[in-house]
Amino acid sequence: MVQEAEKYRSEDEANKLRIEAKNGLENYAPDKKVVEVTVETINWLDANQSAEKEEYEAKQKELEGDPIMQKLFPTLAPPVRKAPRLKIKRHASIV
Repeated sequence: MVQEAEKYRSEDEANKLRIEAKNGLENYAPDKKVVEVTVETINWLDANQSAEKEEYEAKQKELEGDPIMQKLFPTLAPPVRKAPRLKIKRHASIV
């Protein structure tokens, strides 16, 4: 059993390093996306100084709808509305 463990030790170590590298990339990717979206938005703002109110609002909705941004900044997402509570009238019971 010990011999078998030694046999696969280097394979396990290589697999561990591969998974760590993959996790590092997965953790870096959302940060990179946030930077890209931010730069894109700033460039759009610079190029559209005279945009109409609706254009600014549309650009913000586009930004809020980005899945990466929603995941990282859930407060950017529009609030979820709760269903209105129904009022139930209570009648006096007849005795």
